[in-house]
Amino acid sequence: MTKLFWLLLTVLLVGALVVLAMWANDIPWRVVLERENQPDVVLTLTGAAIALLVFGAVIAIFWAFVTGVFRLPTRIKSMRLRSRKRKGNEALANGLLAIEGGDIKGAKRLIGKALSDAEDERLALLLDAMTAEQEADWTRAERAYAELSRKPGAHLAGLRGLTGAAVKRGDYGMAIERAREALEMKGETGDWPFRSLFEIYVARGNWEEARTVLAQGETKRHITSDNARRRRGVLLTAEASDIMSTDPEGAERILSEALKTDPAFPPAAYHLARLQLARDAIKPAITCLETGWKAHPHPALALVAERLDDGEGKSGGRRATNALIAANKTHRETALLKADTAIAQGEWEAAEKALAPLLQGGAPTSRVCRLMEMISSAKHDEGAARTWSERAASAAREPEWSDIDTDGTAFMYSKDDWARMVYAYGDSGQLIHPRHETYRAELDVARTRAITYSAPAQAPAPEPKVTPTPGDAPGTPSAPPPVDYIKKP
Repeated sequence: MTKLFWLLLTVLLVGALVVLAMWANDIPWRVVLERENQPDVVLTLTGAAIALLVFGAVIAIFWAFVTGVFRLPTRIKSMRLRSRKRKGNEALANGLLAIEGGDIKGAKRLIGKALSDAEDERLALLLDAMTAEQEADWTRAERAYAELSRKPGAHLAGLRGLTGAAVKRGDYGMAIERAREALEMKGETGDWPFRSLFEIYVARGNWEEARTVLAQGETKRHITSDNARRRRGVLLTAEASDIMSTDPEGAERILSEALKTDPAFPPAAYHLARLQLARDAIKPAITCLETGWKAHPHPALALVAERLDDGEGKSGGRRATNALIAANKTHRETALLKADTAIAQGEWEAAEKALAPLLQGGAPTSRVCRLMEMISSAKHDEGAARTWSERAASAAREPEWSDIDTDGTAFMYSKDDWARMVYAYGDSGQLIHPRHETYRAELDVARTRAITYSAPAQAPAPEPKVTPTPGDAPGTPSAPPPVDYIKKP
């Protein structure tokens, strides 16, 4: 449509000029050029106009030639400059592609040309910094990033590069300073300042500072609320674990906040219940375990519940264990807890009935097999006990049971383990199991209980000569109970 418009306009203008020329040619005016001793030149009005146009064109061409001669050096210089810029831009593009392709030597060869001739110096500095990073020359990389951060529009990119280079050098103070500067900048900064600062604090075990950064990231929507909640629960528990031995009251306050933040994180409920048990706060400990069991049943919580019941004696009526069973009736850990409780009380039929659903629809775990071995031994069915023992040897282990140490304690993580947990549990809701990963020894599922079991009086039966197990004679412990399983006097 636009082309058609301009075509019509051109035709109209040409037509108007033709009509004007014809009209001017009919005017009886003449232009007479008098020449001395020569005949006069008589031109019509149209002819005079054409002569003026030709004369003007000649003058314009002559003037362009004269000025062109004077401007020739400048034009040559400008052409050379454009050629250098073109080659510099080409070197810059090839250098960036070389870095991306892993050709460090090729990129390094092009850096000088890009820095001196490239049109955009910011990209040339970025190429220099990226090449230095590939060569692990962090001093040169920081120098390039520092220069880049002073360029208009490149401040954020420079800060990011400086943060990364400082981390590689191990200068976490500088990295924190640069990342915090970027995080506090106004406007859109992306999520890298939050992620970098959070990762630095977590890696160094600065749990409180990590929580502060996490709150900022959540406010700026760099992380979802669910992930932030789970990460906060882990950070609080890790912070409390550092001071449990020196400041148990402070640790208990922090763990209470962790349990409120994320009840589904078993270490929070476990450590909080142990601290409450240590000061004989039985009711709060039971409530704490019940909250944790309802959200995420874990065998370590059952251990503390049994310890609570042991401390209360027969008058307590296994209040803590029953509270856990009632809190989450359908979970497999509840079925295992029922079986465990029945075994402790010598109710072998009830224990076998509780385990029946776990024996259907798949291969039972080593934990279930060991419990069935105990039941069979107690019922003097040595053939079945031997079968279950053989199956337990090749059955799969349960990672969550491996969280419990051989002395009965659980979730005794190092700082590195807590740091891993922040991301594993925080981002996916999955616990890590360091003891399971390293095949370390764990508390035997057939552990000796502090509760002694007295079988009903009956005629003595001959006992076959087999290797005794903790389940063969519940009333006669063969080894001392776990440290964490007996209430301290």
